[in-house]
Amino acid sequence: MKQNLGKFSIVFFLVFLMVFLANCTKKLDQISIDNGKELIKINVESSTPVNVIREGFDHNKFKPRPKKKIILSTGRLLDRKGFQYLIRSVQNKSYGYDLHICGMGPMMSTLKELAKDSRTKIVFHGWLENNSEEYKNLIESSEIYCLLSSQENSSISLLEAMSAGCVLITSNATGCKETVGKAGFNVEAKNINEIRKILSYISKNPSISRKILKERKWNDTVQSYIVFLEK
Repeated sequence: MKQNLGKFSIVFFLVFLMVFLANCTKKLDQISIDNGKELIKINVESSTPVNVIREGFDHNKFKPRPKKKIILSTGRLLDRKGFQYLIRSVQNKSYGYDLHICGMGPMMSTLKELAKDSRTKIVFHGWLENNSEEYKNLIESSEIYCLLSSQENSSISLLEAMSAGCVLITSNATGCKETVGKAGFNVEAKNINEIRKILSYISKNPSISRKILKERKWNDTVQSYIVFLEK
C-alpha cells in the first residue's frame, strides 16, 4: 500500500510540475505533436504555442543487411506497449516469420504463457542494450519491426528500425505515427485483425519497398533548440 502511494505521489508531482512549468512560459517545445496535445489537455493554456522539435538520431548507427524472416519488437514489457496483441496476431497462424521480443518488465510471465503452443516461433531475448553487438545483429537482419503501443511519444526504436531497413508496423494512436509517416504501416492500437492483415500483405509481397531514414541528426536538433530559445 505504501509503495503504491509512493508511486502515485511521484506521478502526481510530475504532472503538477509539467502544468506549472507550462503555465509559467510563453512557449513550449515538444518532440511530437501528440505530446503537445496531451499537455494542452492537462490545463496548458490553449493560446500557448507548441513548437515541435524532432529528436536527433545517428543514422549511421545501424545499417541494413541481408534480411531474415524475423519480426522484431522491443521495449519494456508493459500492457500499453501492446506485445500481447502482437503475440495473439501470430499465435494461431504462421506467416513465415519468427517473432523475437527484446525487453524485460512485469508482463514477461503473461507473455510467455500466451506464447505457449504458438504456431509461430516466439523468442524472448530479455533485455538487450541497443549498443550491443547482439542487438545490432538482430535489428539489422530483421525483416519487420513492430511497435504497437497505445500510448507513446516519438520513438527512438522506430528510428533505429528505419535506419536498419526494417518494414515498420506501428500504432496510429500515438506519436509513433508522426515518426513513421509514410515509411511504414499504421494500425489501430489493440486491433489484432488489422495486424494480421498487414502481416499477410507483407508476407505476400516480399519485395515491398523500405524507406530508410537518411536525415535526423543530433546537430540539427541542437540547432532547432537554439533557434527556439532565442525567439
